[in-house]
Amino acid sequence: MKGIPNIIHSRELTEWISSGFALDRFRTLFPNSREYSYIPFSKTASNRSRIDNFFISPNLCSIVSNIKYLPLSSSLFDHRPVLCIFGKKPSTGKSIDRSLLHIPDLFEAVKFEVISTVIEHFNIPNKHQLKFNLIEINIINKQLYGVSSAIKNFSNNLFLIQLKETLDLEILNLCNTFPPLDNLLDNVCNIEADLFLEVLLNNIKNITISFQSNYLQLQNLRKTTLIKDISRLRASNLLNHLPQINILESELSRISDDENLRLLQNSNYFSLLNHEKPTRLFSELLKNKHKGDSLNILTDNNNTPFSGIKERDDFIVNHFKNIFGTPFVSHSNLNEFFGENVNHPS
Repeated sequence: MKGIPNIIHSRELTEWISSGFALDRFRTLFPNSREYSYIPFSKTASNRSRIDNFFISPNLCSIVSNIKYLPLSSSLFDHRPVLCIFGKKPSTGKSIDRSLLHIPDLFEAVKFEVISTVIEHFNIPNKHQLKFNLIEINIINKQLYGVSSAIKNFSNNLFLIQLKETLDLEILNLCNTFPPLDNLLDNVCNIEADLFLEVLLNNIKNITISFQSNYLQLQNLRKTTLIKDISRLRASNLLNHLPQINILESELSRISDDENLRLLQNSNYFSLLNHEKPTRLFSELLKNKHKGDSLNILTDNNNTPFSGIKERDDFIVNHFKNIFGTPFVSHSNLNEFFGENVNHPS
């Protein structure tokens, strides 16, 4: 090529690379490789160049695993396609459970983490006082959790109720010392924007996974306690403790239903069955990755295999057509069905 296309843009890219703001990912992956993206139409021309690139932030290098220059897809083009491949980060084995995004206080925990991350990485006035308030909120919140758990067992205890209201008010007053999140973000960030975003997302993921893990541990502990309490009450005197047993069994059933719903979360049919009450066996069946029996095992009414696919399909269509093709007409009425009990008050 005789000249650089758009010298202003080229100068901008050069400044980005010189300042370390961006880099050519292909060259960092393959420092000694020779590759071309521009190939002139004339087969006799010898000039080649690599002027098609992916420039990225140095902080994002780890997620781009490869850059490939593909063959020309048409004789109408003189530039080869460039493929940027994003590699997955090594999995830690843990991920956010999408079926547990509704659990109590999860939103508040994530919001608390977002504000904490912003305060840590932005030059905010009165920063040290706000960080101290965050620590105090965290301490009071743990106390509040213990009091709330105690109230479940002693719902009429006035001291616990009053203590919970006092702790709620203390947290509210501390939260009111923080300016709105938009105002916090108006300050200068002490790290690069893309790095802050990566830190923020990572913190949100970690706090969510930790919160969900703790929730499941408490659920499993509660389930074990319920089973022991139900067994103990049944062994002592079933009739005297029947109302309490029913309450405990209802709570145990609710926990089991939640577990079964989580088993369905990766099923293709989850959106259809989410409103149903699944059993564990049915949940495990839907998660089965093996295919079911083929339609080829079907036979006609005489147990004779079909000679071809069309004959089998026609048989299936006619089978259901005979069943559902004609509207059902009832030849009886309520008086005939109930007989002399049709007007019975019960």
